[in-house]
Amino acid sequence: MGAYPLGILFCRGIITAPQHDAGCHYAYLCGRVLGRTKPVSLAERPAPAEISDRALADISLRWREAVAVLFSVGRRSKDAVDNVAVYERVPGWLWRDRPRDGDARESAALVEGLSALVAWRNGRIPAPVPQAAE
Repeated sequence: MGAYPLGILFCRGIITAPQHDAGCHYAYLCGRVLGRTKPVSLAERPAPAEISDRALADISLRWREAVAVLFSVGRRSKDAVDNVAVYERVPGWLWRDRPRDGDARESAALVEGLSALVAWRNGRIPAPVPQAAE
């Protein structure tokens, strides 16, 4: 589980299991709507799974709702969740010997964003009305 950023954060006790799952779900939705979010070699590229137009529309709506939830918490939280969950970037604050001024804010923004996704997935906060795709 510790081979990707969300797994590392979970194994270190920085995020909870529901936060980990919510981040993975968000990354899945994003990947289905936007396509690959990180480079992959041709040898590793799996064949795309067939998906109906109706299912893709439902996934797209859920992804836009999740994006709206993250924006409702704040741009910093959305960026932090995108970097860790979608783009699989390990946060720099995780490895620093000496914390920088913004590290605590960045860590808190990530946890806050993941917590908002957990609440949304559990129905504790209503799904915001997503902006129409342009």
